[in-house]
Formats: sequence, C-alpha cells, structure tokens
Amino acid sequence: MKNSKELKEMRGDKIAELEAIRDIATAEGRDLSEAENQEVDGLLGGVDKLDDQIKRADKIEANLRTSAMNAGTPLGTKTPKEYKQWSLFKAIKDFQNHNLTGVEAEMHQESTRNNIISGLGIPVGLLAGEKRTNPQTTADANEFIPTEVGEWLQTLQSKMVLGDLATFYSGLRGDVSLPVLSGTAAAWATETANAADAQTAVGGSTLSPKRLAAYMDISKALLHQNPQVEQAIMDDLNRAVSSKVENGALLGSGSSGQPTGITAASGVGTVANGAATLAKMVEFETDVASNNADSGRLAFISSVKVRGKLKQVVGQPGVTSSQTGYGAPIWGADNTINGYPAFATTNMDDTYNSSTEGGLYFGSWSDMVIGQFGDSVDITIDNFSQALAGSIRLVINSYWDVAVRRGGSFSKCEGITF
Repeated sequence: MKNSKELKEMRGDKIAELEAIRDIATAEGRDLSEAENQEVDGLLGGVDKLDDQIKRADKIEANLRTSAMNAGTPLGTKTPKEYKQWSLFKAIKDFQNHNLTGVEAEMHQESTRNNIISGLGIPVGLLAGEKRTNPQTTADANEFIPTEVGEWLQTLQSKMVLGDLATFYSGLRGDVSLPVLSGTAAAWATETANAADAQTAVGGSTLSPKRLAAYMDISKALLHQNPQVEQAIMDDLNRAVSSKVENGALLGSGSSGQPTGITAASGVGTVANGAATLAKMVEFETDVASNNADSGRLAFISSVKVRGKLKQVVGQPGVTSSQTGYGAPIWGADNTINGYPAFATTNMDDTYNSSTEGGLYFGSWSDMVIGQFGDSVDITIDNFSQALAGSIRLVINSYWDVAVRRGGSFSKCEGITF
C-alpha cells in the first residue's frame, strides 16, 4: 500500500499532464481534440481515484501517529517480525565495538538516512515493542530457557491524556508553518453595491524543533540479562519521553528551550475565577462556543487534585430530588463534566493553592498540534562518566514542538475555588 506522500506525488504528475494538454491547446488557439478529451477524462478519473486513496491514507497515517505517541506503535517500513528481532542490548554492545550488524545496523542506517544522528539511531517505533508472555519453564530445561523473574516495575510517570485528543505530526523537517485563516465574513448588500471587504487574514503558528533530553544509567552486568529487562528499559524510555512531551504541551512556558503549552498560549479564553458550580462549568462551553469552536475533540483537563475536589462538589445544590442532576457531583463517575470527557494528570500542575483552588482547562484539543522532528531518537552511549560504578550512561535526544492553532478553541480558569 502506497503512503500519502507517494499518492500525492502521483496526483501531482496527473495534474501536470492535464496542464500540459491545456497549454498546448491554448497555445494553438483551439479546443481539445477528441483524443485529447478522452485523455483528459482518463486523467480526471485517475485524479478522483487518487483523491479517495489519499484521504484514506491520510486517515490511516493520522491514526498511526496518534497510536505511536500514545503507545509507541511502529511507524517505519519494517515488519513486526523485524522489530521483534531488534535488540537494544545488542545494538549498544555492537555500537560500542564499532561493529553494528544485522537488523540493528539496518535500523541505525534507516535512522541516519533522514535524521541528524550523532550516536546510536533508533526509530521511534522500536521504543515500545510487545511484552513477552510468561514462558513455560521446567527443571529439565534450565540450560535452554532462562528462569524469568517477576514483571519489572517501571518508573512511575504521569498519566498521559492527549493521545486521543491532540493532533500529532511526525517526521517533520525544518520549521513547519500552520496557517490559520481568520476574519472572513459575508455581508448583505443592495443589488448594485460593492461587496464588503471580507478582511481575511492569514495567521497561525510555526513548529520549530526543541530538544528533549533524558538519560539512563545501565550496569554493564545488566547488558547480559534476559530480554524482559531489555523490554522494561525500552518501555520506560518511551514513557519518560512521551510524558515529558505531554508535560510541555500542557505546561511549557515557551522559554528556556520549552514549547509553548496551553497554559502559556496566547488567545486562550478565560473564565472568571469562582466557586466550582455547574454554572461555572457551563461557562467554559459557552466561551468556546462563542468563538464557533465547539466542535472536534472537546474535553476538560485538570490536575488530579482538582479532579478529587470536583468529585466532592455537588453540581446542582439546593434543587429538589425530583429534578435532573440533583446531588450529582460535577466530575461524574463516568469521568465527564457537563457531558464532556474529563481527564486528570499530574502533568497539569497545581500552580495555585491545592487545598482551596486550582486550574481547569476546556477546549477542542484537536487544535493543539504536537510535532516530532525526524522519526528517530539519538542515543549517545557514554562509557566513561559512570565507569567507576560499572555502568554506562544512555543519553537520549529527540526534538519536538507544540502549537495551539487557535487560542479561541480553548478556555481556562486558573482559580476554581472549592
């Protein structure tokens, strides 16, 4: 199956053929011949077919990008079987010996083809492979089947909530402009009056690479352990990077190398500070709807402490038990607020007094774009800084940015009181 880029190139070729036929007829001052008309009809049919294929491919790739961000789904051209054959520990040992071979060498070469890699290159999809099922072991087969220890506990990371909400792009090259049209309007006029100036403006944000770095120390003895340990390390790397990207999307200051997250984005609507009531929750919806932005992936996001508070606040106090909603908490047991999905994560800080007030955000999260530059991470293998401890240090570099395309698609209250 061809990807969307290849299909769009094929569509461009057909459009170029159509333009060539038109230009010849125009230059000769004549209509198209019967043969040319037949050729044009065939090309137009091909363009229509490609449009359908492009739409389908774009949708598939968008879902794969979202899945990759949320769960590390491989995006490369390699098959699942080839991914399973790849070993982080083998790649590290071979790279140290300047002798990368096999699928590890192929993956490194694939990474360096389109990315600037100074260390060991790893396609993003490799960071989260399949977990091993519990193997059967017997006393008679200990020489061949290693005894497995219990499941390795990963480090505790913030719960990620943007995987099914935000829009994700990967494999970006250079700065990427995200144009947004604004100001277009129609106006009534008399039969002979001039049409009013629509005052359409083109604005928008630009994604530019911002470095996200992490490191992990691994004992040299661990490099000789079983694959379960290796998978736990890869999963932990993936979760750490993904969690920090989401933290930047929510809380990034836009300075000191950070992306500009929703808390610092310009143009975001504001709901006045006040007591947590159902009426206050409705203000969020109204604020976004007044900008004609109440569509797409609408949801509330808060910190876990704010969620805990909202679960204790009755949304409609003072009404009789016969009325709908009587006694129902603002944050429902089905994780909704005012009928919209609600999410909580420690990636959303309690920047205010966590006992009496906190922040709450609502919006069409599809207007938040998270972009990854390149399609691989760069791992530097440091053999020296931890040598006395018998460890090697893995330093992981990747590049990301965040953009809020339309501030009016979001609304926030940084002082909900309880």
